[in-house]
Amino acid sequence: MLADEKEDVLNAISDLGLNFKDFEFNEIDLTTYKENSVSPIHGEIKIIYKPLKVTRKYKTGHGSSWPAKFEFDLKTNFYGTR
Repeated sequence: MLADEKEDVLNAISDLGLNFKDFEFNEIDLTTYKENSVSPIHGEIKIIYKPLKVTRKYKTGHGSSWPAKFEFDLKTNFYGTR
C-alpha cells in the first residue's frame, strides 16, 4: 500500500470513528515483470473487517481508485460497521 493510499484509508476509517486495528489488509502484487521493459503495476488488496469477518477484494495499481471504493463501502455499511 502506497503512503498516500494508506493515508486515505486511515482517514476514511477514523472519519467514521472506527479503529484501524479492526481491519486486516492483505496485498498481492500481480505485476508481470519483464527484464528491460516497463510493466504497469497491478494487483489486489483483500480487506477484512475482523470483528465481523467481512471481506472484500479491490484491484490495485496504476489507475486504481481502490481507496475511494473502500471509503464508499464503509460509508454505505458494506462492512457492517454501523
